[in-house]
Amino acid sequence: MRLFISYAHDDEEAVRAIVDLLRVGGHEPWFDAWLLPGQDWQAELLKAIQGCKAFVYMLSPRAVESAWCQWEFGKAVQMGKKVLPVLLDAGTPLPAVLGRTQFVDFSMPPGDMRYARATAQLMGGLTRVAVTVDEQALPPLPDPTGFATHSNIVRSVDYDPEARVLSVGFPKGALYQYNDVPPEVYRDLAAAKSRGAYFNKHIRPVYRYRRLA
Repeated sequence: MRLFISYAHDDEEAVRAIVDLLRVGGHEPWFDAWLLPGQDWQAELLKAIQGCKAFVYMLSPRAVESAWCQWEFGKAVQMGKKVLPVLLDAGTPLPAVLGRTQFVDFSMPPGDMRYARATAQLMGGLTRVAVTVDEQALPPLPDPTGFATHSNIVRSVDYDPEARVLSVGFPKGALYQYNDVPPEVYRDLAAAKSRGAYFNKHIRPVYRYRRLA
């Protein structure tokens, strides 16, 4: 079964483990780590959602807050796709639109016996657990291409997907260029509730840079 995997970038390690399980079980999971530089991400995401048989929503506090995840979920619901919620973090505030929907619980570490039960549930019950969500219950969809209107840390952001170069302007006029930044990192920066906090945690200490101005 072809599956669209919706997740927050911070959860990628846990998500990849579940994706591997799905692949072993004969499913065909798709997630945006496979997007290529230069592609129109939004168009490619829509195409992948349209082509999937079920939408797997990897739920964590990061995913619930992500404008991109909310947008992907909303589009899947509008297309009438079956939705399978997978819980990654026990402290996740579940979206109201999912109501009392059954979910597969992967919030425990892999060595826990409950993880094995969750694996069995995921592998054997995808079609039974996945549900259709009422489109009328959806909140308004966010615009994942937008940025916050202001930030005390980051003033401007520009990205070249072909060169994988991220240019960041700061309030006092400095401009820095960060190299080899993956498109999904730029995507998550664009969708972050706090661009400055995301930049300080996931970009500033990770990628090589040079000052341009």
